[in-house]
Amino acid sequence: MDALTTATESELVKRLQQGGRAAFEELLDRYERRIYNLALRLLDGHRAEAEDAAQDIFLEVHRSISRFRGDSRLDTWIHRIAVNVCLQRRRKRKLSTVELKDADGVHSPDGDPILSAQSAVKSLPDGQREVVLLHGMQGLSYSEVAEVLACPVGTVKSRLSTAFRRLRETLTPYVNGDPTLGPAVVEAGK
Repeated sequence: MDALTTATESELVKRLQQGGRAAFEELLDRYERRIYNLALRLLDGHRAEAEDAAQDIFLEVHRSISRFRGDSRLDTWIHRIAVNVCLQRRRKRKLSTVELKDADGVHSPDGDPILSAQSAVKSLPDGQREVVLLHGMQGLSYSEVAEVLACPVGTVKSRLSTAFRRLRETLTPYVNGDPTLGPAVVEAGK
């Protein structure tokens, strides 16, 4: 879309609140891929569930747009809905988080560092994984992440610091060139 056809955020919100179909299509064009990718990461790579979640997210956006007051940016508000929908889904299927000390499958069998990094992020506790995904992968600022997760900025920074420390510990063998080593070896070497 060029600058002439792209509505500003406030114009888009106004058109959405008036029920315009074209406005909702524009919203989907802007956010659908990013929200699907966020849902995919929050739901541990389950594609079908992420697709269903993305639909639920945009249905909730459509239902709730009349209550959007503009206190935050539209994308921050949508991210908050996305996180809430995904957390509800995780609770419903009672996904257990894997503690790093028990994460036998953190390293990739073929030594692929990308798969290992994805697995390491998945193994983080929910709160830490959420801040890594929102800040590190979605590019939200500390204050935007805090708003999405309804927690203080200090909590976001603390969770991010702890998550990065855990990821560093888990992925150190890959940086040092030995992908056959797991987190237990890193812990033993301290």
